[in-house]
Amino acid sequence: MSKRKEHFSYAYVSAVCASAGFDCVRTGSDDDSIDLLILARRLHVRRAPRVDIQVKCRTGIELRETDFSIQIPRKNFDDLSDPHVSTPRILVVVRVPSECEEWMVQNNEERAIMKHCGYWRALYDAPLPIEDQATVTVRLPRDKVFSVAGLTQIMRTIAAGGAL
Repeated sequence: MSKRKEHFSYAYVSAVCASAGFDCVRTGSDDDSIDLLILARRLHVRRAPRVDIQVKCRTGIELRETDFSIQIPRKNFDDLSDPHVSTPRILVVVRVPSECEEWMVQNNEERAIMKHCGYWRALYDAPLPIEDQATVTVRLPRDKVFSVAGLTQIMRTIAAGGAL
């Protein structure tokens, strides 16, 4: 099931990138907690803005009114929250139904629906965990949907030299 989640989450991010007109490149290894790179040709002032992404796929997420929490390995947290990297990094969490047969529904020739949704967060401002923790609880706001509009805004912010 974990490989299916991994492939589905990559497909979700890839579909959002394709719809937004950005390139999505899978990295060769996950040593630095980066699964995918998203690249644009030119936006705003800078050429070739880029964001590095760690993708997680989860079932059974308990959504609260404004956010939800997941556990990630401490190494992923440390890599994603490092302020001394040249390319911005974000965590993308793709929430899916418990049954993998429900992740994508093909209604007819005109519609394929991916369920449920992806959310994102930069971890540079996240509270530092206790030193000996093996996993870290990360809260993701529900208003940061990883969608075409959301990704376009991320890339525009990076191209303008802004912080995520």
